Amino acid sequence: MNSNTSYGINYVGIKPNNGYKNLQFVGSTGQNIQLQWSEHPNSAVNQYQIWRRVKHNGVTGPDTQIGTVGRGVCSFTDYEYVYTSSYSDDLLWYDVRAYYSTAGTYADAEYNAAFGKIDLLKEEKSNLATEISNELPNKFDLSNYPNPFNPTTTINYQLPEKSFVTLKVFDILGNEIATLVNENKPAGYHSVIFDAGHSERGRGMTSGVYIYTLSANGIVQSKKMLLAK
Repeated sequence: MNSNTSYGINYVGIKPNNGYKNLQFVGSTGQNIQLQWSEHPNSAVNQYQIWRRVKHNGVTGPDTQIGTVGRGVCSFTDYEYVYTSSYSDDLLWYDVRAYYSTAGTYADAEYNAAFGKIDLLKEEKSNLATEISNELPNKFDLSNYPNPFNPTTTINYQLPEKSFVTLKVFDILGNEIATLVNENKPAGYHSVIFDAGHSERGRGMTSGVYIYTLSANGIVQSKKMLLAK
C-alpha cells in the first residue's frame, strides 16, 4: 500500500443535538404561552420547528407542528393557549427542533411540559398571531440538499426583505447552465428544485462540481454542489 495514500470520510445524516437548547417557558398565569431557547452554535442550523402535544380530558393528542422560525429567532408565542396555575384544563408539551441544512436533518424530539388551556380570546389576537407566525429571517442565506445529488436537488434560500432575485447555476468554467429564479420575491423562506436532466442546458451535464449563485438587492452568494451520476 502506498504510504502517501489519503482517505476521506463523508458523514451523512448527522442530526443536530439538543444540548444547546435551554428551552424555557416565559410568562405567568393567564398569559399566552411563550417559549424561549438558545441559538444553536452550528451556523448550518438555519431554522427551528415548533411542535406541540396536548393532553385534554385524559386523552393525549398527536404531535403537531405549530410554527417555523429562522436562525436568529429564539422565541415563539402560542396564541392558542394560555398558562394555568395547575393541571385543571390541559397538559401541554412543547418541542423546538433545530434543522441542520447541510445534512437536511432535524433534531430528535425532546418535549418540555406546561399547564394551560385554550385561549378564548384568541380571535381578538389573530392579527398579532399572524405577525408572529410569519417571523422573517434576519439575513440572506443559501443552501441545497441533497448534495451530492442525482439528478435533482432542492435549493433553499432566505430573504430578510422583499428582493428582486436571480438564482442561476453555472459549470466550473463559469458557463451558465440554468436560470431558476428571475423575479421579485417576498421576504421569507423559499425553495426551488434543480433537475440536472431537464435544465435549459442540463441534459449534457456530466458528473462534477457546479456553482449556484443567488443575487438579491445587491448581495451575491454562491455555493458549490456536486452532481454524481
